[in-house]
Amino acid sequence: MSDAVQHPDEIGARAVPLAGRAATSLSERIGALHEHMRRSVPQIDRMACALYDPGMDLLKTFVNSTVGGEPLKAYQYKLSDSPSLVAIKESQKPRIIDDIASTLTSDTEHTRWVKRMGFRSSYTVPIYHQGVFEGFVFFDSREPAAFTPEVVHQLEVYVNLILLMVAHEITTVQALVGSVRETSDITRFRDE
Repeated sequence: MSDAVQHPDEIGARAVPLAGRAATSLSERIGALHEHMRRSVPQIDRMACALYDPGMDLLKTFVNSTVGGEPLKAYQYKLSDSPSLVAIKESQKPRIIDDIASTLTSDTEHTRWVKRMGFRSSYTVPIYHQGVFEGFVFFDSREPAAFTPEVVHQLEVYVNLILLMVAHEITTVQALVGSVRETSDITRFRDE
């Protein structure tokens, strides 16, 4: 066995686009990632990221990708109104729901939507950055008990990719806002 490193051209390696075309917006990139993920984990019908606004105690859907049906857009919900999500936040551990119909009994807009879309099982991962709670990543399936240990293991890499994509988007927006403020300050200084 040789210890020599092979060049990618020698083994026929090539770049693999996520969705066959360049995705530009975060929603398009998340959709492309979801499409790619479904090649290895086809039972995942929805993935979403909701970010937490601690000042208002609100979870706000930041980005999502839903296969078949209408996505839940611009949804926000007071975190303290959901004991189950508060428990996930406090434990810092993911939650698996194998049977949504019998487990989710509240009459919130989100629960009604989840049931109307036919989702049967769910996997929720809390997001923490440097010890600070940032929100959740949600995966839903129209199959009951879809989130086996093997599936959860496969999803770990996708959770990290989603978090990197979201963090990049937030950093880009923050940099843009900072640039606008700085330009405004320079303009104001010049005009004085």
